[in-house]
Amino acid sequence: MIKLFKALILFLCLSTASEAYAAGRLSEKIQEYRFRDGTRLKVHYTDTVLRESGESRQFPQDVLDAAVSAYQTIVEFQGFSTPGYSFASPDKTYAYDPDRTIDIYLGNPEKPNPYPKRGFDHLSFKDAPCFDTIQVSDTKYQAVILLPGNYKEFIKNWERINPSSLGSRNVWVDLRGTLIHEMLHVVLFYYNKNLNKECDIDRSHGVSRDKKVDWYVEGLARYFETFAGAKHDFFSRGFKETLPDKIRFSRGGSNYFMRYPDQAFTDLRYENALFWRFIDYQKGMGAIERMSRDLRAAEGREGHRASLEKVSELNMKELLSGFAMAILFKDFGLKEDGAYLKEVARTRLVYKNSGLYLKDGFGGEEALGPNCRTDWIGEWEQEKAPLGDLPVAGDNTTPSDVSGWATDFYEITRDPSVRALPWLGITLAEGGAPLSVQVVMASRGGSLIKKQLLDIQAGQTQGLDLQEAARRQGLRAADIEKIFLLVTNIDESQTAHYELRTRP
Repeated sequence: MIKLFKALILFLCLSTASEAYAAGRLSEKIQEYRFRDGTRLKVHYTDTVLRESGESRQFPQDVLDAAVSAYQTIVEFQGFSTPGYSFASPDKTYAYDPDRTIDIYLGNPEKPNPYPKRGFDHLSFKDAPCFDTIQVSDTKYQAVILLPGNYKEFIKNWERINPSSLGSRNVWVDLRGTLIHEMLHVVLFYYNKNLNKECDIDRSHGVSRDKKVDWYVEGLARYFETFAGAKHDFFSRGFKETLPDKIRFSRGGSNYFMRYPDQAFTDLRYENALFWRFIDYQKGMGAIERMSRDLRAAEGREGHRASLEKVSELNMKELLSGFAMAILFKDFGLKEDGAYLKEVARTRLVYKNSGLYLKDGFGGEEALGPNCRTDWIGEWEQEKAPLGDLPVAGDNTTPSDVSGWATDFYEITRDPSVRALPWLGITLAEGGAPLSVQVVMASRGGSLIKKQLLDIQAGQTQGLDLQEAARRQGLRAADIEKIFLLVTNIDESQTAHYELRTRP
């Protein structure tokens, strides 16, 4: 009887231990680092997760090293450390992490959750890599980063569906890029929990999320990846993959933007990384950090507009016009990396027979007459479309219109038979705020003539005598190789409808 009782006790103990092990309570391990400011990083994992993922025991240390570098870059090197806003010295009446610990969990969505009672389950790893917060009280939020245990396989699959002109990926560089992206979300949440509370998805899984101000949080996080040496996704043009049960789609990075530059600014996501490169290049990261503080009190689009104008020290017309000119000439201080940035998509026109002709991607032309009422794009990089088909870049609408806080780009060439340059004007048919239009005449010798048409009101036409503008610079029509037209909508919420004219 005693032996039977002992056997029963042993069975119960083994069963309890087995259940605990299965739940992860006995097998969880931690790699930890503490910074001088009191912030701690913890990488949580189990041997089971590593074994199922085909990873060695070195991988958690690699993750910790990448996370340490990410936090140092953001807080110590880039200055996101202002008391009352930073993760280490937060405003406790606003948002703070009670143990000042950023917890990074390695897991597998196909296996049981090894971290019970942590506020998430194994299905949460379907969205990994991602950042989330676990709310403890009105102002307490635990910071969490979820990472696939099989990160190497994850990156290999990502590279397959999202090939890059930069060549093969380095998994360790990508790991640093992923961790700095997610770490920036951690830091910015305690600056601005009001901006984006949802779990951020770095890679596209076909899951819909409320964008809110992704032009800020996602665009800036993608730009920060480059500080870790990870540039593939910054320059990505995105992809579209059709699967048996779904379509997987990624908006990519800067080259997605260069293909679709006429998107509404407030709808942008990762592709807005190029804008933050522009601001950093012009004003420095200190200005962006100050804006991040200012956004805490900003409300709606008017508040965001005021913050953008404050950080740039420009009004919105000047800011957007300057950004559009930088896009045209790829003027972002990218140095040797500038070769990876594609030309911006533009509507291509030819001036001849006293009118304009629309060009497609195969040498075809369509006569438009003296007025152009389309922003159709027939060629971008290797993508081409014949007249009458859907455009290969820009929006899918045929009429010339431009979304809020966005720019349409035109390139006009002169047929050799034409001996004089035209008068070129633009009419704002319908829209809210006035249009800002920039004209750039590029000579064969490399000189540029830049003119600006400002504050074109609805129903109003403004124009420029291109022949006279060239003559004043000592140039003839034959000296002008191309004419660029940049049509910028200063209204953040209303689409502007316009037309180009070759006669006053």
